[in-house]
Amino acid sequence: MVMLTAESGDTDKVAVIIHECEALGIKVLPPDINECFGGFTVVDHEGTPAIRFGFYTIKNFGEAIADAIIEERKRAGKFASLEGLLNRVRHKNFNKKSLEALIMAGALDSFGERGQLLHNLEALLEYNKGQKSMNADQGSLFGGDASHITLRPCDPMSDEERLTMEKEILGVYVSGHTLEPFKDRFEKSRHNIGMITSGELKGEQKVIIGGIIESVKEIMTKKGQKMAFVRISDLTGSIGGVVFSKTYASNREIIIEDQVIAMQATVSDRDGEKTIIINGLKKLEK
Repeated sequence: MVMLTAESGDTDKVAVIIHECEALGIKVLPPDINECFGGFTVVDHEGTPAIRFGFYTIKNFGEAIADAIIEERKRAGKFASLEGLLNRVRHKNFNKKSLEALIMAGALDSFGERGQLLHNLEALLEYNKGQKSMNADQGSLFGGDASHITLRPCDPMSDEERLTMEKEILGVYVSGHTLEPFKDRFEKSRHNIGMITSGELKGEQKVIIGGIIESVKEIMTKKGQKMAFVRISDLTGSIGGVVFSKTYASNREIIIEDQVIAMQATVSDRDGEKTIIINGLKKLEK
């Protein structure tokens, strides 16, 4: 937990530590409105110690509103319902951005499915706005649940959508990974991205790794040939890579975002930053 808190600003290192925790049988859980504090926290999960992401790790969610929620929870106990949360938290920074961030991170999963909560975001904000306009003493008469919110139905969010959203708001996958179907194949490899970024693998070392392409930036060389800079991630972290012209030309159709690939690569330690030079690759199918 101490290591996770210390490295909370470096999502690559956090991903490596999470992978190590899971290997040791320690679960790492997404934020929860009733268990979060500022940083990572040890909690009891189904009778076993686990590590819970903190409010400060959520993007687009400021420390002021995080502290306000923690203080309100200390003052009057856990939030028993969605209505109770929206009635009790009346901080000025409890707005569309912060509420959306809580939902996306999974902090409100105990109150509803993420897709449905996002679908009803405006209604939730209107309810909270109404509670803020009430006199504080008047609101307390209802014990935090003055009226019931009826959520409009919608199709549930897919696992892929949920994980993509989680990665966007927390910087890492927590409740799963889009690469889970490939986990067995990846674990058979001697190498992974976490081993490179941690410094375990040195420059010029040849590796075979698998991963998913997160981003592609195509550029033109001085010779008028196309090459690309990519960002690759696996279950242990992410790393930048370069695909030179010859390799790019013969594999251009599969060097696209969200493509899962296996790569032959060379570790590069140029300018003190670990990257990879991709020498060959192939598309992986589920």
